[in-house]
Amino acid sequence: MVPLECAYAQTLALADGLLGQITLLVQEYQHLFGITNIDSINMTIDDIKLLKNNERKTSACIEFFVGDWEKKKSFWNEESVFIDETIFHYVFTECFKKTNITFNYFGETKYSRENLLVLVDCLKQNLQTLVAVYTHTDVIKLSEHYSNPPPNTSFQDALSSEFKVHWQEDWHQVIQQLIEINRGLIDLAEDCLDKHKVLWVLGV
Repeated sequence: MVPLECAYAQTLALADGLLGQITLLVQEYQHLFGITNIDSINMTIDDIKLLKNNERKTSACIEFFVGDWEKKKSFWNEESVFIDETIFHYVFTECFKKTNITFNYFGETKYSRENLLVLVDCLKQNLQTLVAVYTHTDVIKLSEHYSNPPPNTSFQDALSSEFKVHWQEDWHQVIQQLIEINRGLIDLAEDCLDKHKVLWVLGV
């Protein structure tokens, strides 16, 4: 590599690192003060699902890519699936943190076979927590569970703000959609295991 190309590559790497740090600060600020993503203004309860790239209404999403991402090194891939960052933050982060010590919320994390095996078990436990919700009172308990340790904005308040959820009327639909997301993640991880592929989780 000639010196100019080398300097260009170093500049790109530095810019990428700075962008990651800025994103980290912005996300922490949003969670601390309960600020909704600016570009999620048009989101509704129907957006609580696993998303295709063309269904995203916000850039604040977690991306799931199956296969050799290290060669591709690109984001917002058409073959990926996505979850809104707020949903991931409250409902699924712990599963992914517990099952991979290298998990990076604001970067790229590779889930190999050994990670995927324990991830499936963790997601199945999380699914049991969701399917055990039968009443609005159970939703309140669930919110306490997903808000521990509690941020300034609770699980319920965050979804109300971002997806215009009215919990008294919408709780059953929201829980069912979270269950479908959870099942979809289990299917995704098990498919990787069956096909001997790795799963990349690409953070915000």
